[in-house]
Amino acid sequence: MSDVKSIAIVGASANPERDSYKVMKFLQDFGYEIFPVNPNLVNTKILGQECYSSLEAIEQNIDMVDVFR
Repeated sequence: MSDVKSIAIVGASANPERDSYKVMKFLQDFGYEIFPVNPNLVNTKILGQECYSSLEAIEQNIDMVDVFR
């Protein structure tokens, strides 16, 4: 996992009680570049990061995708 620098969090939530939020915060605190993906939260930010409608909407390469259902 040492090559991983950027992670997309599919199903990201802005609710601090949700696991996806907690995992996103944990990864962000460890220095990963995080891209939250949730079509219901487009044009908002989660933990200071712009939320994307889909993986295809992210305009840079992503090293890993973490999916929450």
